[in-house]
Amino acid sequence: MRYVLLLTAVYVALVLDAALVDLVAVDRVAPDLLAIVALTWLFTCPTSTRTVVVAASIGLASDLAAGSRVGAGLASFALVGYAATRLRSKVDADHPLVQTALTWPAATTIALLAAVAQLASGELAMPSGGAIVRSVLVGVYTAAISLPVWMMLSWIREPLVRRRRHLADAW
Repeated sequence: MRYVLLLTAVYVALVLDAALVDLVAVDRVAPDLLAIVALTWLFTCPTSTRTVVVAASIGLASDLAAGSRVGAGLASFALVGYAATRLRSKVDADHPLVQTALTWPAATTIALLAAVAQLASGELAMPSGGAIVRSVLVGVYTAAISLPVWMMLSWIREPLVRRRRHLADAW
């Protein structure tokens, strides 16, 4: 069931990204909705190699939707997925503000690695300084857009966590 929800979320993110990118873009900077889907998966599912593979698969979907060379999104999402699973074992990332704060460097890294790959392949006709600034702005915009997502997930999970804690105390 979890994977059906994931596929639905990836599809909705791709459709919204294609349909609304011109409406929500500020000076050609738009949020990375697939990064939000991947980070949602990484922050809510148990940490394992499977979660990193799912994040990399979302990166592949990003590559295929962008129409650029395949591999940059896959690699950047996989790297961020690995870092997120390692960081999650050290940091309690259950609070929406912590998740938003972690979304900013993750989305910035995804955008920066994709920009570096496009610069190296000659697909991006932008100076490297402009690519760095654009990547940071994409990260900030993505983090700002992700806050309502994290809050809704927290509201959904809170009764479940309380119920599990109550059942554990009863035994």
